[in-house]
Amino acid sequence: MSCSMPFAWIRSGCSGREQDELNEQRPTGVVAPTRPRAIFDEGHAMKVMIRKTANGKLSAYVPKKDLEEPIVAQQRAELWGGQVTLGNGWVLELPSMAADTGLPITVEARRIGSE
Repeated sequence: MSCSMPFAWIRSGCSGREQDELNEQRPTGVVAPTRPRAIFDEGHAMKVMIRKTANGKLSAYVPKKDLEEPIVAQQRAELWGGQVTLGNGWVLELPSMAADTGLPITVEARRIGSE
């Protein structure tokens, strides 16, 4: 990786000396760009783990939000390829998968709204 490109001081792969030289060249008051935070509004995909609880009910866990909620409603009996409603009101669209897909499993789900 070349350390001479703009904003290279925020990239990894530069040696300590190259990093120091770049920091000296950076204009005072310039803030390095940061990565945008993930937004969990409508239409954004997120990783969701679906599992069965000890009492046999389905539960969804969203790691980025540290949120675990029971699945209180399903659009389709086989779960996959339809919408589910969580206990907090979120409505998630799950990907299409085989009906015999084992649990627990982590999938990319899309939040499409809430009640």
